[in-house]
Amino acid sequence: VYRSNDFVLETIFYGLMENAIKFQKDERNGKNFIKVKVYKKQKQLIIVFLDNGIGIKESHAEHLFQMFTIAARERKSIGMGLYIVKQAVEKLGGTIEFSKSKSGYTRFKVVLPVVK
Repeated sequence: VYRSNDFVLETIFYGLMENAIKFQKDERNGKNFIKVKVYKKQKQLIIVFLDNGIGIKESHAEHLFQMFTIAARERKSIGMGLYIVKQAVEKLGGTIEFSKSKSGYTRFKVVLPVVK
């Protein structure tokens, strides 16, 4: 059982799901996917979001969690989603990181402390 601030945790899930959906490839053959894996490791809750969307340019990766990023403007988005997610993760004492999986998919990993 993981106990937390429901609203803040929902904000994290909603923001990462919205991001994955918003930046899906235009695939009409049904091959788009979003995978979410949640598990506990020692005293941490790990949440991994993996999707095969349009991807994130390496040049945009370091600014990904800032407001009003160039990457967001290129996609005609306001650019607040991942900023809000990061603020929510930090409010719960956790961390978030972006990486590309071995298959080139977009991967966000959220690590939250388990508080008893």
